[in-house]
Amino acid sequence: MSDMFDDRAEVSGAKGRLVVFAGQSNMLGHAKATDGGKPVNDRLLAWPGGAGCGAWRRAELGRAPFHEATGSPNNPALHFGNLLQRETGDTVFLVGRPINASTILSWSSAGASNMRKLIQEIDAAIARDEARDAGIKFVDSFVWLQGECDDERATMVLEPKVASLNAYRAEFGKMVRDLQGKPWWSAGRTKLICGELVQNGSLSARNDFYANRKLWPTECLMGAAPSKGLEDIGDGTHYTGSALEEMGGRMLKVWRELSAGPTASQEMRSVTTGRMEV
Repeated sequence: MSDMFDDRAEVSGAKGRLVVFAGQSNMLGHAKATDGGKPVNDRLLAWPGGAGCGAWRRAELGRAPFHEATGSPNNPALHFGNLLQRETGDTVFLVGRPINASTILSWSSAGASNMRKLIQEIDAAIARDEARDAGIKFVDSFVWLQGECDDERATMVLEPKVASLNAYRAEFGKMVRDLQGKPWWSAGRTKLICGELVQNGSLSARNDFYANRKLWPTECLMGAAPSKGLEDIGDGTHYTGSALEEMGGRMLKVWRELSAGPTASQEMRSVTTGRMEV
């Protein structure tokens, strides 16, 4: 593998799928979440950020857009993308901008601080030759892991937040509606794949939303990967690296169910025992 490939992806003529990932610290991966598998796949590419000055390159933990802390913390989107590539045979393109300690209010509209910057990255990344050559016109999957800061117990959060189920549901719905207005969001094809927070954790109140599909927006393909049995680093909030790896696998299971059509997705249940087979 040449150094040039690491910095400039060469995928002309390949079929591609675009995966966007966003949220807060568990989507970024905690600095202590360094255990677990760390696959490298020549057909799993990442957009390192920088809007107009970025370039697609091979996705590797420890390099942007993933957490660049010592030890290369794990990331659920990388594992989801790697498994999706192996499942479909297509080149997978990852664009992400998860932000530590971010609340739903910073994501719930196209003009909100974090969502605005993520949209800029998506627009820039999808316009590059590599993405165009791979035939990418819409987001295949939008992978989301967020909610710990929108908990009344999150007293360390200084920016505005919501702290009730109804308020969170309303803001989440606003986020979905704004995303649906983007040219790269395809009704009936773009899948919104969420992850539950640490089960019975110290900041897991918003599992009251993610574990109850009756509260989800009905106008999009949405599913939630369960957190049952996943370990945290000891703080009751942040997953271990191995748990993030497993979360990526559970997200692929949601992708399969959503891809199977409306009937299958309507019958989905946020229940699992043990490790899923992929």
